[in-house]
Amino acid sequence: MRKLLWMIFFFGLYVWSITSGHDRMIMEQGRVVVQALVAWFDDAEIDFQTKENKKSKKKNRRWD
Repeated sequence: MRKLLWMIFFFGLYVWSITSGHDRMIMEQGRVVVQALVAWFDDAEIDFQTKENKKSKKKNRRWD
């Protein structure tokens, strides 16, 4: 039911944006958001030195 509600909502938003002439504004704002995300990821530092957690299994050396 939720998926159907979201589909109707986004379809209504699409129809509203096309019929009201706001489609260009939405595209421009989308480009601004994408450019901001790309700039943010370009400045981000990536740490490639990940620590591996190797657990050594010690055998039980109990003698019966």
